[in-house]
Amino acid sequence: MCAGALLLARVDRVVYGADDPRKGAFRSVYDVLASPAGNHHPEITPGCEAETAGRLLQRFFQQLRTQPA
Repeated sequence: MCAGALLLARVDRVVYGADDPRKGAFRSVYDVLASPAGNHHPEITPGCEAETAGRLLQRFFQQLRTQPA
């Protein structure tokens, strides 16, 4: 969904920290932004502070799972 929004908004550059190896749409399961079917191809800079970003995401989702419903 985020990748589609980035394409529709014609964002010139995407900088992100952590890949999602299970469901990611950038360089992981899919590569939506690099698809030849698309008519817009932003510059992609992956891995910015990758370790820190990965830890933040893990902590966020871990806390989300432990909160009462």
